[in-house]
Amino acid sequence: MSYISSIKNYLSPYNPFKGPSDSKFKNLTINISEPISAGLAIMPTVYGFIAKSALQIGKKIPKITLRTPAKFPQSISTVQLGLEGIKASPKLGAAVGAQMIGQEKCQAYLENSRFFNNPQKKVNLSSMFLSSGIIGVISSPFLIAFNDQTIGNSFFKSLRALTPSKVVATAARETGFVFSLGFSKPLAKKMKEYNDSKTTEKAAYFVSGYAGSIVSHPCDTILTLLQKGIKLPSFFSPLNKQTIQRAASVMYRGANVRASTIGVFSILYNSLNKFINREETK
Repeated sequence: MSYISSIKNYLSPYNPFKGPSDSKFKNLTINISEPISAGLAIMPTVYGFIAKSALQIGKKIPKITLRTPAKFPQSISTVQLGLEGIKASPKLGAAVGAQMIGQEKCQAYLENSRFFNNPQKKVNLSSMFLSSGIIGVISSPFLIAFNDQTIGNSFFKSLRALTPSKVVATAARETGFVFSLGFSKPLAKKMKEYNDSKTTEKAAYFVSGYAGSIVSHPCDTILTLLQKGIKLPSFFSPLNKQTIQRAASVMYRGANVRASTIGVFSILYNSLNKFINREETK
């Protein structure tokens, strides 16, 4: 390619959501699509996170009402719900977008290191899991604040109340979440080998999100209980078979609601990200 052609390619008009295939703007576009997709996907799913937090602390799921203002957490109006989605959008958009960008870059770095030599560029679960954990720790403050929002606390109040135990619980939870989102694309690609359809692709997105949520749910419950000031040892004392069963039951309160919500979030996130990048469904 000549020098003039290179300049033309660099300066060629581009779609702000796509960009020319060989343009230096392409990486910027892809990076922008991640937080935009996450920010949009959280808005219709925020009620699921509010519902799971209510169940985790032993309350009933808030009823959606047309009355404004509603008595939160017993009920939540449609206006309040819309505002919660809007408030959550920039926080989750930035956090999840950064997670996915960071996870991919971190995984690529690990796989190029001498510990994860992967010249064939195959899916490496070990490097994916480790990179998910690293990104989970880094992104934990914003996600702790979002979880606090689901039980009625403000963003800045949550940041002021950060503790090592909350960070550890969130980092462990996010390892499962980031891993599941990162694994959704390889899973969709594998499933489409058997049935090449959009339904199969969406099912893969849902399954990966649901499974990752179930595995990490106890960590999410621990975070919610800590934020409500509920002491965890009370569920494990005295230590016997009965209390262990009771503790397990407590740790999985709201698990199905959260897993279903994250499954739907995974579908919306991946579909929006694909739409913004104008990828063709193969």
